[in-house]
Amino acid sequence: MTDDIPDSSTLGAALWRAGLLGNLHDAAVAIGLCIQGWEPEGFFASHMARRKAMQCLRTVVASAIDLPVEVKNAMPRIDWEAIEALKPHLRIRRDEDREQVWEALQNQVPAMLVELSRYRRQLPQLFAFDA
Repeated sequence: MTDDIPDSSTLGAALWRAGLLGNLHDAAVAIGLCIQGWEPEGFFASHMARRKAMQCLRTVVASAIDLPVEVKNAMPRIDWEAIEALKPHLRIRRDEDREQVWEALQNQVPAMLVELSRYRRQLPQLFAFDA
């Protein structure tokens, strides 16, 4: 293999990592737009806002779960465990689920977005689509 052609496994890992980080960022931005101006009761009663925000929250949780542990370790200011722990609450079957989801939408996701933006400046290689 020549030096100017990246190893396919390295390139694949970079694409996977950058794609997941991009998903996290984009879904978090969309969540912010979906919940802006809503109180919990109105949000959960709104079919369209709730549906889109929950779709994006599922993307955040799935992407966090799939993100390689070494990438998570490089970004310790993000509470990955708390984000991953949302998975069983996403179906919103109980009041506790609703409370956990609202807390995530209002606080955890915006905090994650701030930290992702900071890490994008500090660790641009993690967000790059090349090896």
